Amino acid sequence: MIAPLRAAMARRQGIQALEAALRSGFPQETPALERLIKRDSKGMVAEARWQGEPVIVKQFASADAAQRIARMEADHALLRALFPHEGLDFANILAAATAQGIVLLPVMPGIRLDTAMIAASPAERVALVTKAGQWLARSLDGQRGTGHFSPNHWRRMLEAQLGASRLPLEDRRLLDTTLVRLAAMAPALRGGPVPRGPIHRDFSPQNMHWDCTSGSLGVFDLDYRTEQAIAMALVRLLSELTQRLWPHAPGMALDQGLCPDLRTALLAVPVLEHDGPDAQYLTYLTGARLGALVIEKQDSARISAARACLANWLETAPCP
Repeated sequence: MIAPLRAAMARRQGIQALEAALRSGFPQETPALERLIKRDSKGMVAEARWQGEPVIVKQFASADAAQRIARMEADHALLRALFPHEGLDFANILAAATAQGIVLLPVMPGIRLDTAMIAASPAERVALVTKAGQWLARSLDGQRGTGHFSPNHWRRMLEAQLGASRLPLEDRRLLDTTLVRLAAMAPALRGGPVPRGPIHRDFSPQNMHWDCTSGSLGVFDLDYRTEQAIAMALVRLLSELTQRLWPHAPGMALDQGLCPDLRTALLAVPVLEHDGPDAQYLTYLTGARLGALVIEKQDSARISAARACLANWLETAPCP
């Protein structure tokens, strides 16, 4: 009984603190809070109304909030020049209160991409994932380059996650086998010229909305872009979509842990191609990401899908 009361009190105190910060940061037109969406060590996210329109309020808890917002504004300005474009859109910063670590973002119309995919036909799913890929490709703004691949970095990250987790014996064995497979694949990939580019740090389905009325796909929640392997962005999107679809599509085929139709469609988008040697980076990072999802989804309804995808990756991923 005490714990829920404490949680409610902490939640109320957080809302009051955010309201005070909004009054300080926007004294002329203060956003009116409507609902707290999330509060954690990184900060708070809430729904509000501002200038008669719904907005998302995002407050950073970090000491370097001012620097983060400056970097965020710079990347948003770059993307503002690229979007909207042919049914692709981007939720650009509306306003910022730097001293309070707060930014205001527009609410994107439509529904989450992963939710839209569930009710869609196979052909419609391919069209939607293609749109997501087109957004990513345009956001790179011709800056696809190459870097040196460090497979041990990803394997050690997975090892650290496994070491800090408590898993059922079956899942621990699954992860141990995955780590062995990743170690076997690593020598052939180490130092290789992996395709890289400036990527939305959380390019995932929950940060994309599909508006069937306008036929537009919008992307939001971009703190800033980070130079990373393009394959990692593709894997993050494909693994999340595959695991969301798997319970709703009985008999859905898997190949290398992913829905092959979605993977083929995404890799067919110009600028995102990963043919020949580049495909091995995608395969490697798929295993690393699927392993992480088995750990992260332990208390989720998606754990069965996570296990099935990783088991399939182990069955079909090539091993040098």
